[in-house]
Amino acid sequence: MTSERQRVAFPTVSNIRKGKPRQKIQRGDRTIESLGPDLKNKFRFEFLPGTQKIRAAFHEIHKADYVKYPAQFLTPDGYEVQYIQARIPTANALDGWKWSNTTYNAAGMKIAEADGDHYLMKKDPLTMEKVIVNGQPYEKFNPKDAVQYTRPDGTSVSLYMKAEGRLLLFLPEVGEFVSFELKTTSYIDCLLIEQNLLAIQGVADFLNNGVAGAIPLDIYRVEMNSPWHKDGVSRKGKQWFIQIKANEQWAKAAIARMNTFSLGDTVTAGLLQPPALSIPDLPDAAFEDTENGFEEGEIKPEKIEEEAPIEIIEVLGEWAVKEAAKYWNISDKSAAQSIGQRWHGKMDKREFLDLLHSA
Repeated sequence: MTSERQRVAFPTVSNIRKGKPRQKIQRGDRTIESLGPDLKNKFRFEFLPGTQKIRAAFHEIHKADYVKYPAQFLTPDGYEVQYIQARIPTANALDGWKWSNTTYNAAGMKIAEADGDHYLMKKDPLTMEKVIVNGQPYEKFNPKDAVQYTRPDGTSVSLYMKAEGRLLLFLPEVGEFVSFELKTTSYIDCLLIEQNLLAIQGVADFLNNGVAGAIPLDIYRVEMNSPWHKDGVSRKGKQWFIQIKANEQWAKAAIARMNTFSLGDTVTAGLLQPPALSIPDLPDAAFEDTENGFEEGEIKPEKIEEEAPIEIIEVLGEWAVKEAAKYWNISDKSAAQSIGQRWHGKMDKREFLDLLHSA
């Protein structure tokens, strides 16, 4: 699992998600916001504010993928794409990939983050005081971990640590050096993506002097059996997971070159077969894909926390500037200048905090 690192990247213009936008749902006399349904074999491109030029170039290529959503969805439109043709905007395949374990409270505030070994950050859920900063003091991380606390009303709460993966991509078709960020909160997606990237890096090391960024990639989703552990019983349900492979034409040329090194018989290039998964014995909630929910009829763990409402903020607004100044320990003026060099326009409050804490 990759640890936190300073990533070199082109400006990000769009998020790529696996489900439809968040939507408003009526529950009795209350209106709540809920995750949109999973897109199964497709991805949704959601362009950030201020990226009209890039979006226009993308639209010319993907007119047929454009979707206008009904009024209950919080995002009016987007693009639902089945296959993504992309490259990695870094020399090493893993430099644009971040996989961490996180948990949030009901307000959408990050409570803890860990890599594969130990906690990088942890807060007291009641006081929001940081008890672990930059990995200190050391606390071992276990995939079964949950941050547990008791509310003032006596209610016990368990915030399970869940996977969170982000992969930066470069799409040559738009004709500009910008990044698209593929996001997932599925533990199994993260396993598969990391396995795929390691395999691609291995090919790059052998054939391309270690430069994986030059390899054209096909990114798609496959339906697989998903293992579950519920009440001590192993079960399975079908889910759509992300797979990444080298483009077929490039792969054929690479295989031909391998054959010149007498590496064996010709190999047929095709879709990567889903590798055998070694899934640890995790609590039900750890397998839940909080990005997209589940389809009816599948095994679904109970929700521990109600979905947090989305909140859109101005990245150069007063709250964002003061939050950045406090986190970076600099003046408001310096914080505003630093924010302006990184991000523009409006974004989800939770996403802003994630970016701030990883900057």
